[in-house]
Amino acid sequence: MMDRNNEILFVLVVLCVVFMTGSGQQNPAVPLTIDQAKEYLIKYNYFGPDMNVSLLTAEDVEMGCRLFQMMANLPITGQLDNDTLLKMTLPRCGCEDIERMDKAMETPLNGPQNFVIGSIWPKKVLKWKITAYSRTARLTHGQQRDAMTRAFAIWAKETQLFFQYVENPRDFADIDIKFAIGRHSYQDEYAFDGPGRVLAHAFLPTVGMVHFDDQESWLLGTIAKTQGAELYIVAAHEFGHALGLSHSNVRESLMAPFYAYSENLKLDKDDINGIRYLYGQPNNLESVIQTPMPQTTPVPTVVAPGRHCNLQFKAAFHVESWNNGGSRTFVFADDENSQPGHLNGMYVHQLDENGYMVNSKRRIADLFKPSAPYRVDAAMFMPDTRVVYLIYGTRLLQYEIRGDSFVKTTLKGQPYLDTRKMPQKPQSAMVMPYSKSRSYYVFMFGKTRFWDWNPSSNKVGGWNYPHSQLGQNFPVDFQATILRNNFIYIFKNEKYYKFDPTNWKLDESYPRPVAPAWFKGSCGSANI
Repeated sequence: MMDRNNEILFVLVVLCVVFMTGSGQQNPAVPLTIDQAKEYLIKYNYFGPDMNVSLLTAEDVEMGCRLFQMMANLPITGQLDNDTLLKMTLPRCGCEDIERMDKAMETPLNGPQNFVIGSIWPKKVLKWKITAYSRTARLTHGQQRDAMTRAFAIWAKETQLFFQYVENPRDFADIDIKFAIGRHSYQDEYAFDGPGRVLAHAFLPTVGMVHFDDQESWLLGTIAKTQGAELYIVAAHEFGHALGLSHSNVRESLMAPFYAYSENLKLDKDDINGIRYLYGQPNNLESVIQTPMPQTTPVPTVVAPGRHCNLQFKAAFHVESWNNGGSRTFVFADDENSQPGHLNGMYVHQLDENGYMVNSKRRIADLFKPSAPYRVDAAMFMPDTRVVYLIYGTRLLQYEIRGDSFVKTTLKGQPYLDTRKMPQKPQSAMVMPYSKSRSYYVFMFGKTRFWDWNPSSNKVGGWNYPHSQLGQNFPVDFQATILRNNFIYIFKNEKYYKFDPTNWKLDESYPRPVAPAWFKGSCGSANI
């Protein structure tokens, strides 16, 4: 039997373990299993609607894993490695990391949602109340209310919104706050999971509901650094959702999905840009912004010689070992002499290792036979099959290399693929390598979202994501991409970017001017 001292020591140890388990701290952290990780990725919408573990392919898991690693600021391996599995155990917000587009906006109570353009509060003064205070927190009602007040204030400081507290919980309020345990709505998938993991969640405008898991150890101040979750910090994050913001993959952002303690909480530039995009800048800044700036002497623009130096890539692809010789890049560009909307205003230009090939300008129909589109929205070359795909309008065409031209072939027995079955109308495309094989797939980019298309199976993947999932600095509305020497070059107007498809990272030394690097000669000289 234990003596009295050992018995007391044993009880203290047990109490300490129980307290730490209830504080939201995983000590020690136990990685998720692979199946648990897949369920986690499904829960936070990394695979799109109506997915379950049994339906996931290896490619699906790799893609979802890469996007999660980008969101979590982990090395992007596409593998469910130990660091990734451990990250999934951390306390976090219960809102989805990726916008769920399958649910109709007419029924917003399906669960915590992220920002959808157009879903904002139509007024600048918002009332809020606490319907149910925490029954388990070591905090008075006044302390909880003060934490909420400060959390609203951090957003009010950076925009034109004003938040008004409603004393009587029976009175109307735009934003309704409550603490709850377990299942607190009619849907099990949004039930709280007890201590740790999901701390809280919120609903997008104009539902205005914010819920906190009352089985967490809610604290205020420095004690929360080691013994629980800081209510003010979590509330500020959830109020960002209630105002219309989604999760951010910027590590320092308040809207990053994972809980992080901070002694001096403040909004990141990414948070400020988001809230001001929705609701405008605070009134006290408008006068500063409107103040005339001192006039400076304009810097003269240097115009590069040669008409082709001003060409903009509208679509492009790169072929290694062209006709058993060097490489060749094909660029689709509007004729510098054509009028907007002119049917014959697009031509194909060719580049080699020395830059622009003089006199290479050809009509599309001169190179692509026996039939070719008069314009091209996107172009792709698959290195493994040496097949070229062109997209124009709602049609995707397939061509094989024959000598110094391209011959149209059937696509799964059809003359073309109808792209109207895709999530959005494709506007550009990017050829991507699989990490474990020498084969390739395609990212299709629509107006606001991107998805994968597998040429060998002629199938669209089960997911589609907003462009922002590729990174906050990823260029939007770009025109063309080229896969060359295992890097992807992205062209937007007169600039281009360099993207590493293995690590899913943009080279920070870009963008750079297109003409000197790609056209060379009279356009200047620079390394690609």
